[in-house]
Amino acid sequence: MDWHDTVIYVRAVHFAATVLTAGAVFFSVLIAAPALAKYGSANGARAFRSRLAVIAWTSLALCVVSGAAWLVLTAQAMSQQPLPQVW
Repeated sequence: MDWHDTVIYVRAVHFAATVLTAGAVFFSVLIAAPALAKYGSANGARAFRSRLAVIAWTSLALCVVSGAAWLVLTAQAMSQQPLPQVW
């Protein structure tokens, strides 16, 4: 596996994590909140929100980590230096 494959995989993970984060937040605000307010029970709504929050926070953390990795790999490509020297 060469450098270009690594960048492709990191970028794909970053895009997937970004889409998952945005999707979880938009789903929670635009679809789940009105539906749970109208049809949901208090315990069921609380459990659903906590599970959705875990998904959103985990994907946000993955988004930050993969974004930092993508930044470092791009800096390495631009500087043409080995990875330890980029740091």
